[in-house]
Amino acid sequence: MIRLSSSELEVDRIYQLERLNVRWNFPHYVDDNHIRVDVKYKQSGYLNSYDVRVGYRFSDGTVVAPLRSPNIAPSSVIHLNPNHTLCLFDPRDYPINKRFVLADEIIPWVLEWTFYYEMFLLTGVWRGSEAA
Repeated sequence: MIRLSSSELEVDRIYQLERLNVRWNFPHYVDDNHIRVDVKYKQSGYLNSYDVRVGYRFSDGTVVAPLRSPNIAPSSVIHLNPNHTLCLFDPRDYPINKRFVLADEIIPWVLEWTFYYEMFLLTGVWRGSEAA
């Protein structure tokens, strides 16, 4: 894992916030080393409302996306880990030092997961990517 200098961390923080402000209207919170985005979402026609708290650590680029609601039983079939985090990507598909852009990658993947979960509820078949 490549560590960033303090000036690189500040550039990452500014860029992440700028992209969030341009693309999304989800509430977000920032401290020295983390950004948290509360993705609360209900698409017209969906059976459920979704609440996912996306977390990003500036120091190493770690991303987590725990599903806070609805209460769904974890399953590898639907790409929901035992700790209730969404499985959005396979880390083996990215370089070890990959720094995701929340607004351009992670949040769209969260919304895509909700779509595939809604499809799963209707059909019983997971039609999303096979990253599990």
